[in-house]
Amino acid sequence: MNLGRGCTFRSTVDNASDLRGPWDIPSGYAHATLRCNANGGIVRRRNVLSVSKTGTGTYVVTFDYPASSSSPQAVGSIVGGHGTVNIVAEAAGSVTVETKNATGTTVDLPFNLIVFDA
Repeated sequence: MNLGRGCTFRSTVDNASDLRGPWDIPSGYAHATLRCNANGGIVRRRNVLSVSKTGTGTYVVTFDYPASSSSPQAVGSIVGGHGTVNIVAEAAGSVTVETKNATGTTVDLPFNLIVFDA
């Protein structure tokens, strides 16, 4: 993932972290990983069946097999630029994300996604 300027890690020990941890991220394993083009094309994947682009900057990522949790935890980042990946919905079989540019406008952007089976 691209961890550039503007990323703040939070630790369960010291709030705004200096990268010493421990992290308050899900303790499960990586259920699925994805690198996706702005048009919804899959570049690399693990346990991802498909990506459906349902609107401008909105993508539904469907898993090959569902997570054991009914609400897995997803984390995303924009590839090669400034912006955010917002997780709109999480379910055992899919995750819906929106990509936004630096001004907060929903636009088509390439992104990375890691889904943890919490």
